[in-house]
Amino acid sequence: MITVRITGLNKLQGFLGKFPKSLDREIARAIRRSAFILEAKTKPLVPVDTGLLRRQTRPWEITPTFALIESRTDYAIFVHEGTRGRKGRPYLLQGAKKSERAIEIEFENAIKRAINKSK
Repeated sequence: MITVRITGLNKLQGFLGKFPKSLDREIARAIRRSAFILEAKTKPLVPVDTGLLRRQTRPWEITPTFALIESRTDYAIFVHEGTRGRKGRPYLLQGAKKSERAIEIEFENAIKRAINKSK
């Protein structure tokens, strides 16, 4: 008969038990913060005539697993994608590209915080 003794198993089980809750909270926080990072990087790129398009470009819905950032005007799609006679100005896409690294860092930090809170 072979006996294997694992030291610290109780501690590991405790950590793994707490980890999902802390990770869920931290990911929800990262999603919320990422939505506002994207807004901040995108707003300066929004073409301005009256300012309505810029004001209406913001996070409209944020849940623990999802964030919706969009421009809610009737003409936003035409400005962003263009029309037959006018080239598009894809400010949301450009803002997303500019936000990419900051959002990655936000999620990396969320995972680190979740691990630290689970210890």
